[in-house]
Amino acid sequence: MRNLANQLVRGEHYFGTSIRNTEEFNNFFNSFKRSFKRELNKINAKDLEMSKGHFYLSGFFTVQEQVIYFSISDVRGCLQTNWKGLPEMLIRKAKDYKDYTGGSNRYVAIEPNMSREILRVCNLDADGFTKPTRKIFDGTKKAEKIVAELEKNGIFEGTLPSSKKADNIAWRVGEALGHYPFSITTWKRGRYKVKSEVKLEGFNYYYDAQSKRVRFTIKMTDVQLLKSLDVRDSGATRRNSFTGKPCPLEPYGVALHDLIKECENSGQYNLMQQALGIFREKYPNEYMILLD
Repeated sequence: MRNLANQLVRGEHYFGTSIRNTEEFNNFFNSFKRSFKRELNKINAKDLEMSKGHFYLSGFFTVQEQVIYFSISDVRGCLQTNWKGLPEMLIRKAKDYKDYTGGSNRYVAIEPNMSREILRVCNLDADGFTKPTRKIFDGTKKAEKIVAELEKNGIFEGTLPSSKKADNIAWRVGEALGHYPFSITTWKRGRYKVKSEVKLEGFNYYYDAQSKRVRFTIKMTDVQLLKSLDVRDSGATRRNSFTGKPCPLEPYGVALHDLIKECENSGQYNLMQQALGIFREKYPNEYMILLD
């Protein structure tokens, strides 16, 4: 459901527009129907009926003997969102499956476990919500570790067992860093994902399904970068790698210089460029001698 919500956030950029429904919208309709049916099973709802319009969908279902009408309006960019920026679905009580006017309009965010919110806003028995019996992956702890590493070093690299789990963690990491909602771009070979990617100002995520390698990077602030440095008690002399010319540096300068060289050797070019920018600003003369 989270992936579907992110597709809705992209609006026309994802679904396109045409006098006929696009392939992206048709795929969304089928995926939403499957996901929404699983949500309704949690509250023992039944008799789901769902119809497709021109870039919108609507339908009915019954829960606790109450007929509920639901609708998602034009997915190309006319959706109402909540305070988190999540797209919302209209719902209201109805007399039967032909009652398209019904009671007062209510809205629920399109997200995992939205069925509980449906019961609440319709003033139904929320105890009817049934937690899924199957184990659901929760990447909260892993995401917290990744965020801590990013805030310390600006980069995290490792492995994750599947693209689904990697994307789940990516959403949590992005949300913790203030970049949610956002969409994940994926590439597929047939039915299977090949890679996933997010490129935002200050936040990047990449997952390779074949090697199962994941990489997160953020643009660290000067304060974060300086906190991550291993600063010694005294300064030292460093030499230009090509000319061999020596240059004395104070403790912060030594730590920055060594971080730049370490990043250069390990391929952490995003962090290296940020450290270079700080070194150039703080030590312009030393920069000309050692790193220019």
